Amino acid sequence: IRHFGVKVKLNAVPDVLKGKRVVVVDDSMVRGTTSRKIVKMIRHAGAKEVHMRISSPPIISPCFYGIDTPTKKELIASDHKLQEIKKYITADSLAYLSLEGIPHSIYKSRRTSAGSVRNPPSRLVAHQKIGVLGCGVLIVSPCSRRPL
Repeated sequence: IRHFGVKVKLNAVPDVLKGKRVVVVDDSMVRGTTSRKIVKMIRHAGAKEVHMRISSPPIISPCFYGIDTPTKKELIASDHKLQEIKKYITADSLAYLSLEGIPHSIYKSRRTSAGSVRNPPSRLVAHQKIGVLGCGVLIVSPCSRRPL
């Protein structure tokens, strides 16, 4: 059923992809099966290279806070290294957002054309986190930008 869902939702257009270097950005990778199908579909359409970027850290354990995730055994990042996952999904490269990158992706500074910082964000650095849930959620308070 998941394979059929990928084919129905996504279509690779050979005229657009032939000979191109493609970067696929996805919000997460859970089992890796969908990413593998997407990479293969893009290659089959003629892409020269397919690079995968995941905008969350690797999911290494189930989430017990309401997000329906499979067992740890089914999570590809729970017991496979980055290079093994890259090989499995047949991508030319693979990168995840790091835990340290989460605050930077949420709270960015506004810069003027001269490069000086206007309205810098409140102090929020990776070492202030009190924990990361199994689903990769960094626990911070959005109001004070301090750990809960």
